[in-house]
Amino acid sequence: MAKIRVTGLIASLLLAGLQAAAVNLCYAPFEREDYPPSGVLEEETLPWPREKAERVVFKCTPTRNLSFNYENPEIYAGLTVEVSDEAGVSLMSPHYVHHENCAMEIYAVNLNNDNIPDYVIKTNNVTGCGLAAEYTNLCFILSTGDRYGFLQLTTWNAGKHDFIDFDKDGKTEMIHTSFMYGDCKDGKTHSFWVYNLMSFEGTRLVSANRLDKRFPCWIMYSFGDNHKDSELLDGKQRIKIWREAMKVSGNSWEGDRFYGASAFAKEQDKNR
Repeated sequence: MAKIRVTGLIASLLLAGLQAAAVNLCYAPFEREDYPPSGVLEEETLPWPREKAERVVFKCTPTRNLSFNYENPEIYAGLTVEVSDEAGVSLMSPHYVHHENCAMEIYAVNLNNDNIPDYVIKTNNVTGCGLAAEYTNLCFILSTGDRYGFLQLTTWNAGKHDFIDFDKDGKTEMIHTSFMYGDCKDGKTHSFWVYNLMSFEGTRLVSANRLDKRFPCWIMYSFGDNHKDSELLDGKQRIKIWREAMKVSGNSWEGDRFYGASAFAKEQDKNR
């Protein structure tokens, strides 16, 4: 996976201390020494122009350009991205990127196994009470023949460690992270980092939880490292918390039509 790092404005945003806990993989679904190896290859770096420009074009391959356009470059507002070929012919219409004036990274990698480069645009909000927790927005530009589809979702603390070949079949999977809280078996309310495994099919992002029995994984936020799937929730409680969180947060699982949010919610019950 080649990486193009774009240096833009970094917005500092304070969130609740619970959300700030997603740092240094201390709540990952694996122990640090057991974390699967990343599928990332060499990295490339391109600087974002110092001057405020309405349009910035990166030549990612000899035949593919990524173009970024600001509606108002003075305040870095209204960012869209589109894909074109070497002749300037559009291969994907413009789509908005939720970037919040943040640092931006662009990865080129074959996600859907069609031997054509796909692109991941990552923007981070550096957040949380002095801790380096990152509320991350990911845009996926996925090849389909000679054109591209676009998906966008939010996650936490995303990085190269989240893009792995989990079952060693040559295809890339992604670990997605959510922050949830709700009533538990002990009658108390607890907070959890929720991990789901996803894969890429054409221009769709679909569940891959079936590849490993550890997913979905609900890890309770505590005051020390924790990698254990919590026993404080039964399947029905997990489904209820997930559905309520989707309603409140406006999370883009349903909006981007990866697959039905209702069907995905049912997966949270491992005993279904």
